[in-house]
Amino acid sequence: MKKITCLLLSVLSIAMLFSCKDSANPLLPRATGVPFELLVVMDKAQWNAPAGRTLFEILNSDVPGLPQSEPQFRLSYTPPDRFKNIYKSVRSIVIANIDPHQFTKAKMTYSKDMWANGQVVLIINAPNASSFEQYVLMNEKNIVKLFVDNELELSKRHIEKKYNKDVSKRLKDHLDIQMCIPTALRKYKISEGFFWTSNAAGKKRQDIVVYAYPYTDRNTFTVDYLIHKRDSVMKANMPGGPEGSFMGTQQAWIPDSSVVTVDGKYCMELRGLWEVVGDNMGGPFVSHTQIDELNNRVVTVEAFVYEPNGKKRNLMRILESALYTVKMPVKEEPEAIENMAEVIVQDSVK
Repeated sequence: MKKITCLLLSVLSIAMLFSCKDSANPLLPRATGVPFELLVVMDKAQWNAPAGRTLFEILNSDVPGLPQSEPQFRLSYTPPDRFKNIYKSVRSIVIANIDPHQFTKAKMTYSKDMWANGQVVLIINAPNASSFEQYVLMNEKNIVKLFVDNELELSKRHIEKKYNKDVSKRLKDHLDIQMCIPTALRKYKISEGFFWTSNAAGKKRQDIVVYAYPYTDRNTFTVDYLIHKRDSVMKANMPGGPEGSFMGTQQAWIPDSSVVTVDGKYCMELRGLWEVVGDNMGGPFVSHTQIDELNNRVVTVEAFVYEPNGKKRNLMRILESALYTVKMPVKEEPEAIENMAEVIVQDSVK
């Protein structure tokens, strides 16, 4: 079991499973802590018992798509009688209550901005330990997603307020795609149908690439096709250091795929590992692919990092949040564009 670290004191809706109270208040303080820190409030005996250990394992599970083990969150714990004052401003909080006198069935609710702006508080109630365990296991993906989505949204808002306007304009001028490029990414390269930008750092390197190609049919939105297209584009545009080397997709691990929504439109997400063929380099990547119907083309926006001896979770998630700032060119009938894109992507993952 991984050791719990001390908390530094400084979303897409899932309403089918949660009831939500959104009480944003401009008079509230800003939530404290750094990204992906999470505080659990639970009775000490239950926290050390199987019910608490089950919750711990869910919140401490590995981030998908990384080459090494890294937990989803940096966890801290406090008993209910100590949960007061500064603890209530923490940005991500889980409050777990197990009490047969108060509850008849297991249920979750979440609130945004309960005690601080930018905060998400998840409350899990259950009548007994057994029902608590079963319930959190049944909803483990949605529990993690709630907090990850909130962190991505907070990072996205930050990037939208402060981003590299020059590089973002270069992208818009070259490929007619709006995106807020993080300020650290200053170098860029342009070629036909392709745009690359990077912080060009020796350590903690972060890169974003954008490429576009003609849309032909719905078979475009399959994992095999997107990987094949990725490898061909990267081989042509991303050479490695040694002569003849180039970036490709690591074949030993098939990328995960899912459907996400960006700017109200559906797109295919791939999450996998890249490598430089002919060199000893690699790392994680995440990409979003969607249709630009105005120009009858497919657009892929990808983020990847290189940090061989360090943690990659936060480096990746900063770039991942930037992918959600992408906006395709707008047509006169935006409703029709959205519906067509939704059908194409959904059909491809059935």
